Amino acid sequence: MSRRVYGALLHQVAKRGGLHVLRVFCRELGSAARRATPRALELRPLAAAELLSHCRDPELDLREAMIEETLRRGDLCLGALEGSALLGYVWFAYEIAPHVDGIWVRVPPRAVYRFKSFVRPSFRGMGIAAALYNAADAVIGRPGRAAVVDCVAVQNAASIAATLKSGSRPLGALAYWQAGRCFVAFHSPSVRGLGLRFYRP
Repeated sequence: MSRRVYGALLHQVAKRGGLHVLRVFCRELGSAARRATPRALELRPLAAAELLSHCRDPELDLREAMIEETLRRGDLCLGALEGSALLGYVWFAYEIAPHVDGIWVRVPPRAVYRFKSFVRPSFRGMGIAAALYNAADAVIGRPGRAAVVDCVAVQNAASIAATLKSGSRPLGALAYWQAGRCFVAFHSPSVRGLGLRFYRP
């Protein structure tokens, strides 16, 4: 049994018991790895009207309520476009961000949090996610924000690879256990020192 398959099986067993384990990655803004943009894509922030127009495409997993909520919080969405076709996108948050199942992320004061990265299935494996991560530095900076941080489930090898290709490095880990309304989070010392927190309101 390969290490990847073994890890995936362990993850499924833990998840059924309510335990989730994620790796945390971080890099300084401006330190993105320099890579050619695949397929001559246009990588740029997406305006509200543009995002809402893509809600009609079910493959993109964009919902009107989610878009309006994220934009009210001041989040930013960077898209990868080929002509008028949106091939992928990634969101960045500055205060709080949704995780899954009612769990939220408190963003560290000096960081930008990367979340909800998506590439159309037929375009995966082409480096689009890594290209989006690399291009983000030019548009996501804010006063006092010096780093990009993100969390990836330990079994998500493709997302971990794209994160590493963008120049991010492992910072630490976090885990949380959830059963009904019970919720407990465990943050490694380096993650806690940065100020990243998973919580349930």
